[in-house]
Amino acid sequence: MALRTIYGIVAPNGAIVSGSGFAVSRTNNGEYQVQFSAQFSRLPAVVGSQVMFGNEDEDTRDNVIFPFLTTNGFMAITGDSGGNHKDRNFAFIATGE
Repeated sequence: MALRTIYGIVAPNGAIVSGSGFAVSRTNNGEYQVQFSAQFSRLPAVVGSQVMFGNEDEDTRDNVIFPFLTTNGFMAITGDSGGNHKDRNFAFIATGE
């Protein structure tokens, strides 16, 4: 099988800033559902980070996690330095077969 990669940058409101091959919906404060346009044949590896764009209200301890992953997409949760769900920019790369 061929290796495939999908990447993207997502804004705090769930809008796609960069990338293609996926759709995003903001489901709650700091929670996003990312759906791939075409599913992977096996679970892909997903990595990511927050993108601060120089915003003063963000902290280097802010983070993004991916608690749920399927061949069709994943859930992303962004948060502040206190561990609270908070809308943030984030970037991701999903790669797999």
